[in-house]
Amino acid sequence: MTNGETVFGIDLGTTNSSIAFIQNGKPFICKIDGSYLVPSVLSTNGRREILVGQPAVNQSLLSPEQTIYHIKRKMGNEEVVVFNGESFTPQMLSSLILKRLKQAAEQISGVEVKKVVISVPAFFNEQQRQATQEAGELAGFEVLRLLNEPTSAALSYALSQSRRGLYLVYDLGGGTFDVSIVDLASEVMEVRASCGDTHLGGADFDELIVKWLEEKFAEKHNTLISDAIGRIRLKRAAEKAKIRLSTELRAEIMEEAVAHDSDGVALHLQETLTRPEFEHMITLHLEKTLQSVNQALKEASCTKDDIDHVIFVGGATHTPLVTQMLEEHLGVVPQAWIDPSTAVVEGTAIEAANMTGQTLGSKMVDITPHSLGVGVFSEYYEYRNHILIHRNTPLPMVASHVFYKMAADANRVEIEVFQGEFSNPSANTLLGKFSLENLEETENTEVLIKFTLDKSGLLRASVEDLGTQKKVEKEIHRRKKERTVHANLADLSMVRMQEEEDISFEPTLLDGKIEEISLSSELEKRVENLLGSGNLDREDRGELQRTYNQAKEGEDGATEHLEELVYYLD
Repeated sequence: MTNGETVFGIDLGTTNSSIAFIQNGKPFICKIDGSYLVPSVLSTNGRREILVGQPAVNQSLLSPEQTIYHIKRKMGNEEVVVFNGESFTPQMLSSLILKRLKQAAEQISGVEVKKVVISVPAFFNEQQRQATQEAGELAGFEVLRLLNEPTSAALSYALSQSRRGLYLVYDLGGGTFDVSIVDLASEVMEVRASCGDTHLGGADFDELIVKWLEEKFAEKHNTLISDAIGRIRLKRAAEKAKIRLSTELRAEIMEEAVAHDSDGVALHLQETLTRPEFEHMITLHLEKTLQSVNQALKEASCTKDDIDHVIFVGGATHTPLVTQMLEEHLGVVPQAWIDPSTAVVEGTAIEAANMTGQTLGSKMVDITPHSLGVGVFSEYYEYRNHILIHRNTPLPMVASHVFYKMAADANRVEIEVFQGEFSNPSANTLLGKFSLENLEETENTEVLIKFTLDKSGLLRASVEDLGTQKKVEKEIHRRKKERTVHANLADLSMVRMQEEEDISFEPTLLDGKIEEISLSSELEKRVENLLGSGNLDREDRGELQRTYNQAKEGEDGATEHLEELVYYLD
């Protein structure tokens, strides 16, 4: 990239999205359909045209069952959404929102949008990040970087303000919550810790109001609001009431014809929601955010007294109770020096410009929010998650570890990559697996596993036979449904975590063999409960029954395979 090249920044949000670029040294947010914030909503009309943003919101009353909200919350899973008569993955639907931003930005800027920086919640896992990367590529972008939302907002604040110190960034958006501790003591902005919840945000506040309105309506009319159009109206009324209560003490809620009685007469919704009633609804959610605040402080090795500034990010922070609870908890008055709703997109535009060679604001060191490890057997033959990269490690990062092949006669090793903090692999998220084939059937085969985590938090893993230099490298993408199969690796108790520098090592070799596990009565009971539950699909049920029969007949390895299946399916 060269100076002068325009790279765009995008905030791909749960409820709203936006796009910006740097103009005259400052972020310029593109106004689309009269607003800087484009609703992250998709709908379709009678001509099967796909609508995005405000036109989709307007269409939702006419096509309620063909309107999609909050698709960001589905990013990273394998769910298929039927929309407009076709099957879509969440990233495919997100790419449609990105294409709308691209189209509008090109009209406004007169520049083709090719390269972008896209924001993600700091607590997004590897699967969700890969899905976001894929959505950008499907939209026709070269995604230069995925930038954590609190970090992005901190970049924006740092450009607009000259205050140094330790910042707590409290990011409560439409569908996700993040909190980051950011040190801005010099020209380098360093993220020290991040915590959060990828399913907590303003949309949850809306749902609480919807539930309250449903109960009030049922009390008055002895009927439910089950009609699709009625529920869309109910949802819109709840969101409007939430926004109104940010500045007013009460909200009058009126929606016509949300349901009909047994005679077909239209029933109208009319209620008054006060701010204290609303605050009572959301208090438990906000207390959860304070737990994350405490955890972030702990992981950053600091206390409340160390925090110099608290800054808000996300539209849900407009709720007065958020300010009140956070101020009481930290003893620091939260600041909104720039608009919390646009802080993230401005930060992505700043980082995009910095990646072209410009120098705007502070240099940045971000972190990974989750630990990453590999499944191995310990010297006591216990299968466990060996962490190579710990959470809150600065990015980018390279970590490697030497293991050895357990069985001399094995000609392959299978590597399972986990995300999570727990020693027990089943308590973590299996990100994917890959193998190194055609190994020599010799003892003491040393295997080097290396993780490379880039600035976006995207992972590449490799495994190498140190004797023959045979190597396999793989990007760890979102996985499909997989069963856990224990890797035949044993730990050498020898870690090296560095920036690609070699060190010598003296491996400690183990000699042993895992004994066959007998079929216990407890295992039999669990299998029979699963087979009788009716919760298994045909394929899983068939495999479980076959393996169970093999274990009862005493076939080699069948009992161990049965235990793995039970752990997976139970």
